Parts: sequence; C-alpha cells; structure tokens
Amino acid sequence: MKSNLEPLKNSKKSKGQKIELKQVQEIALLSQALMIFAIVVAFIMSRYIPELTIIMNIYLFLLAFIMAYTNYTIYKNKKLSILYIVFGIIILSSVILEILV
Repeated sequence: MKSNLEPLKNSKKSKGQKIELKQVQEIALLSQALMIFAIVVAFIMSRYIPELTIIMNIYLFLLAFIMAYTNYTIYKNKKLSILYIVFGIIILSSVILEILV
C-alpha cells in the first residue's frame, strides 16, 4: 500500500536540518523581536500619553526596514521586502509630517 505522504518524505527539508544563519542575520531577528515588544509597550503607553505615538511610529518604521532585511536575506522573498520598504517610507513620511505640523 502506497502512502499519500510519500512525496513529502523525500523533500529537501528534514526535521533535523537547521538553517545556518550569519551573526548579522541573528542580530536582525533578535532586533525584530525586540522592536515588536517595544511597539506593544509604546502602543499601550500611547493610550495614556498621546505624545508617544511618534515614538511608536518610529519603532514601526524601524521594524519595517528590519523585516525587509530579514525577508531579503533569510527568506529570499524579494517582493515582500519591497512592500515592507514602501510601508516603512510611508510611516517615515507621516512621522516627518507630524513633527513639522
């Protein structure tokens, strides 16, 4: 009897295989996790102190560019990296406009 999962057994990725990351890529993933934590904290604090929304938007801008870098180098997903860069530029322009006005 042939199993339906036979093609999956011969796939390139196995359970024991680890992805080798460079130190820069590990730092990028760690900073991405720290940025997400900082955004959550800034979001909660901005509910009580409205001036902190600028800091939260700056964290979002940095997170977008870090995510673009990790998508481009680790996951090799170039289309999504462009989307993150555009998202980061939009957030940066809104921060600049908010500071100027």
